[in-house]
Amino acid sequence: MASTATQQETRTRSGIPGLVNNPWKQQDQRIQFPRLERDANFEVVVIGAGVVGLTAALALAKAGKKVGVLEGRVVAAGQAGRAPGDVTTGNPVTYQGLEKMYGADKARLVAESQAAALAHVKRVVQEERIQCSLREVDGYIIPDQAAHADFGGELGAMHKAGLADTAQVDLEGDKTAGGARVCLQMPNQVRLNPVEYLNGLAGAVMSHGGEIFESTRVRKYDNHSLTTYEGRKVAASGAVVVATGVPITSNLVDSAIHAIALHGKQVVRRRFAVGLKVPKGAVRDAIFYDTASPPHTIHLAEGGRDHDVLIVSGQDTDQGKKPSEYGDPFRLLEGYAREKWPEVQERLYQWSHPITVPVEKLGMYGPDPVHPWGNIYVGTGDCGLVLTGGTLGGLTIADAILGRADPFAELYSPRRKLKGLPFIPTLHPAYLKNTVQSIVNLVTPQLSNPDIEDMAPDSGATIQSGLRKVAVYKDPQGETHAYSAVCPHLGCLLQWNPADKEWNCPCHGSCFDKQGSNIEGPSTLDLKELSGVLPKSKHN
Repeated sequence: MASTATQQETRTRSGIPGLVNNPWKQQDQRIQFPRLERDANFEVVVIGAGVVGLTAALALAKAGKKVGVLEGRVVAAGQAGRAPGDVTTGNPVTYQGLEKMYGADKARLVAESQAAALAHVKRVVQEERIQCSLREVDGYIIPDQAAHADFGGELGAMHKAGLADTAQVDLEGDKTAGGARVCLQMPNQVRLNPVEYLNGLAGAVMSHGGEIFESTRVRKYDNHSLTTYEGRKVAASGAVVVATGVPITSNLVDSAIHAIALHGKQVVRRRFAVGLKVPKGAVRDAIFYDTASPPHTIHLAEGGRDHDVLIVSGQDTDQGKKPSEYGDPFRLLEGYAREKWPEVQERLYQWSHPITVPVEKLGMYGPDPVHPWGNIYVGTGDCGLVLTGGTLGGLTIADAILGRADPFAELYSPRRKLKGLPFIPTLHPAYLKNTVQSIVNLVTPQLSNPDIEDMAPDSGATIQSGLRKVAVYKDPQGETHAYSAVCPHLGCLLQWNPADKEWNCPCHGSCFDKQGSNIEGPSTLDLKELSGVLPKSKHN
């Protein structure tokens, strides 16, 4: 069980919402750059200081562009600051799967693109002297007992895709490898501290002439201008890059169009992770990917002098489900690790992060499909390959803005049409299911409410109050706070996430901290605080 000192925090002592206590010390991020307090002009404006945004900003700044990065909270506050920390040529779909879906040529492009992202991370860390605990290690694809992986077929597909250094090896039950035997070995993969890496990218952007503004939330934007929450006007003469995980939108009409043209093509899922204390030498310094459904990613992070931290992530589930449906993903992840590495000691960290999974299992990096004649670019849909996909996305977007030929641009274009009927948007089935269910939950009266007096401190619940749904949070002091439970993006019903103590939207991916502050798009608004709406306690 995680100790009190390492429990999840969605609002830190610094007042920055949405940071978690993880091995990367995301919760220790502090404001490093000023808020934008003036109107400004740039050639390129990047919204979001995560891996997509900072990768693109650095490439553009090095090419001589006048770049401004607008970050609503702090650098590394989003998805990448919660990611496991692996950069890899492996793909969760498998190269056999990619070849079956898209053919050998496109599978080869996927491999080449991920290899390019991996090489870029290594190169930029060296060139910019970024201190991020980068280690080159072997990656292993290990079979899940129930999956009966066809490693012969996958090995052949990976070789055909150009990953010639992948080999089938027998680890002979090595205890430090979790007892793995026959598996696929991918040499020269990378693990690193993503928060340190993003801080390093931010420093590099500044050193190459870019500007970064934190605590600067964008309220709306179009092809050549943006408006911040404080009303500052920002001109973008060349391009706008929307690098906010799920791209933010400007108004109701913009949101509705994006829901069909972009957001509905993917589903937002939640990936859970634990950080476990292990003695030094007990676990091989490698990255392990198993073939379970959902899969696990396992690797080490730096701990203390006498121990390492074993990071195990997985137990993916659709975001925004009801609190009663969560179970205990952290216990399951810890149990998985203990079964393979009995030397595991206590749980030090537990957290989760959103991942975006397009129906086509390929990221969407490039021109915004909603603005076909505009200068707006988006990056989303990394399929859980947060650092690999984000790096690839940032580079692809930068190439498009600079007018450079990019061999991967068509493959990852958000405007592409790879599946389904011509001229009809290919919406993700899970997106449709989650959206319909959310609408049903919103309009159906909730027959039973939890009694607010019985709610535990630091917990939340969605309740029925008259004709409206209310998001109720009880703080550690026992005071209750009420907010509209309707997502300000497009009106879906929010659900309390008990694992991270935040409010999640099941439709398009918006997230809000327990006190209603917006922490993930596409919404740009906080939850509306309500008064005088809570029902009386049954105990009164």
